[in-house]
Amino acid sequence: MSTRVLVADNSSTMRKIILRSLSAVGVSSAVEAADGDEAIKLFNPGDFDLVLTDWNMPGKNGLEVIQSIRARDANVPIIHDHYRSRKVAGFGSDPSRGFRLPCQAIHCRHAPRKA
Repeated sequence: MSTRVLVADNSSTMRKIILRSLSAVGVSSAVEAADGDEAIKLFNPGDFDLVLTDWNMPGKNGLEVIQSIRARDANVPIIHDHYRSRKVAGFGSDPSRGFRLPCQAIHCRHAPRKA
């Protein structure tokens, strides 16, 4: 079974870069969301093994996406654009992990894999 990834970014170019990086490390099953609202609508617990989200998006921003997902699934790994999120007071205590997006292939190799 392949790793299932939700990629949320309002930039179609950035989504393509992320999808190429994921593909380079063997992740072929990814669903794209063009904004935070769409990401929240697409996310269902158990449907994804990993969530990648931008920070600044129309509709719901990255923090709101993370909060919504965490309310429904406390365990799914989330990689977000932490460069901008560090400016948000108190965000460092959030249980989600972060790498700067676009995720370099070396970082994406740490995505969970199903046996």
